[in-house]
Amino acid sequence: MITHIVLATIAGLLFSIGLFIALMNWTYVLSWYLMREHYSLLPILGGSLCAIGIAIAPLDGVRLFWPLPLLCDIGSVPLVIFALVAHWRRRK
Repeated sequence: MITHIVLATIAGLLFSIGLFIALMNWTYVLSWYLMREHYSLLPILGGSLCAIGIAIAPLDGVRLFWPLPLLCDIGSVPLVIFALVAHWRRRK
C-alpha cells in the first residue's frame, strides 16, 4: 500500500514537471512563430519525464500510453525529425 502511494506520488511529480517543460517548449515555439522572439527549447527533457511518469504509474491502463508524451512534446520526437529533415535538405 505504501509503495503504491510512493510510486503514484513520484509518477505524478515526474509527469507534472515534464508537462510543465513540454508546455513551455510549445510556448517558445508559438512566441517565435507569432512574435519572432527566440527562446531555447529544453529538448527531450519534457517528453521524457512525462513518459517515465506514465510508465511507472501504478495504473495498468495508463502505462500503455507512455510513448504519447514523446510525440506531443515539440522538443522530443518532432524536434529530432525536424533536425534530421533540415540536415538532409542542407546536404542537397
